[in-house]
Amino acid sequence: MSNTIFLENVSKTFANHHEKNMLFENVSFSFSQKHTYAIMGISGSGKSTLLSIITGLESPTSGTVIFNDIDLYRLTPAQKLFHLSQYYGIVFQQPRIMYECTVIENVLLKKMAHSKITREDEAHAMELLELLNLADKKDKQPFVLSGGEQQRVSLARALYGKPAFLIADEPTAHVDVYTKDLMLNLLEKAHKEWNMGIILSTHDSSVAQKMDFTYSICCFDLHQCDY
Repeated sequence: MSNTIFLENVSKTFANHHEKNMLFENVSFSFSQKHTYAIMGISGSGKSTLLSIITGLESPTSGTVIFNDIDLYRLTPAQKLFHLSQYYGIVFQQPRIMYECTVIENVLLKKMAHSKITREDEAHAMELLELLNLADKKDKQPFVLSGGEQQRVSLARALYGKPAFLIADEPTAHVDVYTKDLMLNLLEKAHKEWNMGIILSTHDSSVAQKMDFTYSICCFDLHQCDY
């Protein structure tokens, strides 16, 4: 089954000192699990906000987000949390690592929250760490890792369990070229071999060119770019 996210007339405004600042207005678009997408735009244009709305973490000012036949904003908090855990892997701009856990425990956090860890679970986590050149760090505490290494752990955690969609907010913004290539190669594997849809925001046109479609937030709208 290929899952689809539908945005229907989604708008987002923020109130600031009695003034309303609009990020985007009446955006209608769909994201299919069959494809990969890059969202570009200047800082402050609303890329991170749009990703949060897509996942249900932030409510739009108006409009709806439909995952297949499910209206995300009609779910209870418990239903929304279950939906997130089932269908999305999320990479935030900051790694949001659990410092009291080891690297491999961070990758396994989603599974640890619901059930006992099996050998198969650990093997899957190790596969991800190996693909990101972090296998030798599996028992380390995150505070000894560099920022780029922590971001790779965050990516491994998001990909664990092979969810329907990976939603990543500027995942390669603060890493070197070698690490960027590692991460992009893993995203390609996740899409082509694990059938994951990829939706990421980026300022990097070389990253955007790796995606099937590139869209830009400009003039309160989301429109396709040619790369």
